[in-house]
Amino acid sequence: MRDGSSKATAVLFLCLLFVFFFFFFFFFESGSRTSILEEEEETKNRFYNERVREAPPASLSSQSNAQFTDQRGSYLRFEPTDKNENNLYVNVVFSKKGSKRSGDVHKCTQVNNVVFGRVSLTTTKKPFAVGEGERTIEYFKDDVIRIQPHVPHIYEFKEDTIFTEKWEHEDGSPCEFKAWLYEPFRSRISSASLVRTL
Repeated sequence: MRDGSSKATAVLFLCLLFVFFFFFFFFFESGSRTSILEEEEETKNRFYNERVREAPPASLSSQSNAQFTDQRGSYLRFEPTDKNENNLYVNVVFSKKGSKRSGDVHKCTQVNNVVFGRVSLTTTKKPFAVGEGERTIEYFKDDVIRIQPHVPHIYEFKEDTIFTEKWEHEDGSPCEFKAWLYEPFRSRISSASLVRTL
């Protein structure tokens, strides 16, 4: 009897111990996830409120087939005529050798397709990373460039280059253009080169 009672007590103790650890880790892990998400949201808010400044509204944001030129080259926006297709659009950007573009950051993924030319893309090493270093990658004809959300970036064109440009949500659906200027990169672009000539 004593043996059976000891075994039953041991089994009960192990079961209670298992239940205790299960709930402890479940609630601890759940709390960790919540605090990580809260910390990420706080980092994002601090970044957009303190580290960057909202860019002026884009002149191409609401004009079908709009365009402009400046010393760097030209921008041309194409939109399909059927507005029921999620307001699809694509910008076609011509950039002269030696020019620089962007110096900004977006909350959506930026996608560029290099039609011809050669371009260097410099980004921060990770999203929201201020003062943690940079990385530069060179792209060529037929390359597809994907810049993840919240990653400051700047382009430097090594040759005359044409690429297309659009922004996407995580699910691949179109995202309207909105930018925040990241001064450490934006300051590398000559303000004279930004003056529109057409």
